[in-house]
Amino acid sequence: MTQTKEKTELDRIMLEFEVSNHHLVEAFAGLGKQISHKNIQKARTASRPISRKLQLQVVDALNALELSAKPWRREDLFPRGDDSLPVP
Repeated sequence: MTQTKEKTELDRIMLEFEVSNHHLVEAFAGLGKQISHKNIQKARTASRPISRKLQLQVVDALNALELSAKPWRREDLFPRGDDSLPVP
């Protein structure tokens, strides 16, 4: 029996625009900041709750690619919030 996971909004957007994890890492580096491929994948799969800080980093990286006329918000990509982890 194969289980199919529902796609997250972030994953849906990344697939629609053919954006890889590496594209987001590079976009974030262009802002003078660092994010790992592993953290992008965590956010993309939503296999575990991620911190608000990481959510904001992913949103910033996605917006840096300028794929949409309207910038994405954290609430658009992470509707559950996943605020269970504190921002350092």
